[in-house]
Amino acid sequence: MMMPDVPVVASAVLPDYDAYYYDRGRRSPLPVERIELADEERTIAYIDLATGALVGDVTRRQRIERWIYHGLHSLDFPFFYNAYLVRTIVMIVLCAGGLTLSVLGATMALRRVRRFR
Repeated sequence: MMMPDVPVVASAVLPDYDAYYYDRGRRSPLPVERIELADEERTIAYIDLATGALVGDVTRRQRIERWIYHGLHSLDFPFFYNAYLVRTIVMIVLCAGGLTLSVLGATMALRRVRRFR
């Protein structure tokens, strides 16, 4: 990701993970430099301060995908990172709700089929 002519919008040292640079297993290097670029995709790059290597980058499309797919599909939200028990309880409640709706839908369908025989 070489973009020598693209201006830097913002830069900050991150001592901990953020919403786009994270690792549940906490194996990705920290601290990192978060650099926001003024390119067409509004790229955010993460540079390992120890080695100077690019350890991650996200574009606008990837940020949207992160929230719509990973966030909503698997409840991958930052406030759940350190609250495993809360995330598990929320997942069980949502799954139980889905099961309840499925059983109710199947029951209504069976009653309708029996009525029209």
